[in-house]
Amino acid sequence: EVGPLSFFNPNTTTCRFLMETAIAFLNLKKNEILLDIFCGIGTIGLCAAHCCDKVIGVDIVEENIQDARRNAERNSITNTEFLAGKAEDLIPRI
Repeated sequence: EVGPLSFFNPNTTTCRFLMETAIAFLNLKKNEILLDIFCGIGTIGLCAAHCCDKVIGVDIVEENIQDARRNAERNSITNTEFLAGKAEDLIPRI
């Protein structure tokens, strides 16, 4: 799900390659937590969720966070948490 205030890359072939490359570069371990700051609708975190213990996404746009939560639910991804607010306020409390 993509809201009107969200960024979406319509070139899905390139986007898939970008996500696969970014996730490989992260070299995540199953016991690690991925902190996705400025997560938008959760694309990177949701794509990487199978590689780590948990994904925590943060974005200032509430609509993006709602979309990210719906996207996780629609894709049966259960190891995510998405928080709305300023990164500088939320990160110290995570």
